[in-house]
Amino acid sequence: MSESFILESQIRLPYRYAVGKWYGAFLLGLTMALLAWRTALGGLNAWNTQAGSMMLGFPEWIVYCGIVPALALTAVIGLVQALRGFGDGVRE
Repeated sequence: MSESFILESQIRLPYRYAVGKWYGAFLLGLTMALLAWRTALGGLNAWNTQAGSMMLGFPEWIVYCGIVPALALTAVIGLVQALRGFGDGVRE
């Protein structure tokens, strides 16, 4: 009786695992896209107001130029993995 339970749980595990991976990648992609959009708006605001650091007067928009592409790339990677899968042999 315990063997049938083990086999049943082994059959169900790959599907649950694949759905969890898909959901995690999709959620990561959406979250990073939202953060990239909001950070881009913050960078544009820093550009328009010529905001700078208090002590050195270093422009803040330069920092946003480094953050936005990284967030956008992470969003693209997460969404592509959610759409294409992970290629690990698990049926999705």
